[in-house]
Amino acid sequence: FILFSSFDDVVPNQVPLGELKSNTWIHDLQAISDLDVQKVLGSNERAKVTHKTQLNVRLNADFQRFWSQDDSQLFIDYDNQKLSFWFQENGKFYEPAIRSQGRRWHLAFYIRVSARASAEVRNVILIDEPGLYLHANAQRDILKNLEQASQKAQVLFTTHSPYLIEHDKLDQIRLVRKAADRGTYVENKVHAVSDKESLTPILTAIGLELNRGIVAAERRKNVVVEGP
Repeated sequence: FILFSSFDDVVPNQVPLGELKSNTWIHDLQAISDLDVQKVLGSNERAKVTHKTQLNVRLNADFQRFWSQDDSQLFIDYDNQKLSFWFQENGKFYEPAIRSQGRRWHLAFYIRVSARASAEVRNVILIDEPGLYLHANAQRDILKNLEQASQKAQVLFTTHSPYLIEHDKLDQIRLVRKAADRGTYVENKVHAVSDKESLTPILTAIGLELNRGIVAAERRKNVVVEGP
């Protein structure tokens, strides 16, 4: 099991070249991109420039599938002393440390989860309340990342957010409940309980999708019922 801490596991602004082989983030980045530490540390300047260009093009092609909020890109640069991470937005470059908590969290989450899912070892990925710093649309981007990761690794996450619940996949949901006589336990069937507190995120998710169905012109037939 590998812990991902929302408060501590943030993408650094830069990593000294001497620490590339031992740095956790660099290790994860190599697993999901074309980053080649040997080329970064090499002496062939032409090969290093070519590698840097190809690295950024291919990395962003994949990353943009899981970030639809704006046209910002992740840019990786390196010289003879350090490797640096940058957010490129509207032609300007910003260090990760001065961007929003949600933006930094999303990048860290993407790198860590994608790397663990692609590892040769069959990992179990446990996540507590993903997307706390993100607004609704960005939380839906998180689901895309988790969906891809679940093709290669077992993924379990807890949430109170209706935006992280897919209304057409309620069979994947389990309720974590607490009772005086048995403590905390997991209920496998969402329809087996009538506790409003437990069901509220699910009911909200269904209601959000129902609302979309009513207002969406492309859906010609809708059935509106009382209750879930």
